Amino acid sequence: MERLKWETGKGYNVLKVDFSNLDQDALMDAFDATHHEIVNSGEDNIVVITNIENVMFDRKVTRLFEAMSTKHKPFISLSAFYRANLLQKMAIEAIGKLTEREFHIFRSEDELKVWMDEKLN
Repeated sequence: MERLKWETGKGYNVLKVDFSNLDQDALMDAFDATHHEIVNSGEDNIVVITNIENVMFDRKVTRLFEAMSTKHKPFISLSAFYRANLLQKMAIEAIGKLTEREFHIFRSEDELKVWMDEKLN
């Protein structure tokens, strides 16, 4: 399964990230790969959309999301999460407040696609 995929269009570079169904160790590896991809892209107008289905937001994962959100702030123009349940949404909203980032959170991929059509077209 491809966990990172770049797409371009309408002046944006979109990085699709799939964290779905990863256990904590695999999630840590995926965070590292995502960080490397973003920092080494040479881009500063990146849209990141992330599938977080079945990701457990314990203290360690939440802190890592927070740290990555701070590090990636200069590179990312829009950030969205999808397949998010209520607890994940609450965690991401809290991270957004702490890092002064705006995150868009969707329950389904269909909702995400509608938002992307509005924002990127």
